[in-house]
Amino acid sequence: TERPGEKVAYYKIANHYKWALDELFIKHDFRRVIILEDDMEIAPDFFDYFKAAAKLLDTDKTIMVVYSWN
Repeated sequence: TERPGEKVAYYKIANHYKWALDELFIKHDFRRVIILEDDMEIAPDFFDYFKAAAKLLDTDKTIMVVYSWN
């Protein structure tokens, strides 16, 4: 239940992500980041995959994001 003037939980989480991404990309001027959940297990080729994908991000301006799933 929402109280008057209180933000819904998803607004709070969205604001937190905005703050975190602003810190990384604006304040610290990172060009790219990898975001993981704290309980994720990564595959042996995880970093190789993103390293290869970074080359695509640098050369193809129609690509905005690279992600992986399962």
